Amino acid sequence: MIRYQPFWETLKHSQESTYTLIKNHHLYSSTTDKLRKNKPVTTTTLNDL
Repeated sequence: MIRYQPFWETLKHSQESTYTLIKNHHLYSSTTDKLRKNKPVTTTTLNDL
């Protein structure tokens, strides 16, 4: 199972937030929800992050 905890830790220490990812970087809110729940995302999404 893939876990995205390192991503959340990195985000926590950066100047970004889930809001800025959605608003400024055009990440879908459904994608952030999938990441929060450790659900599958596409490799394209992972590459964009």
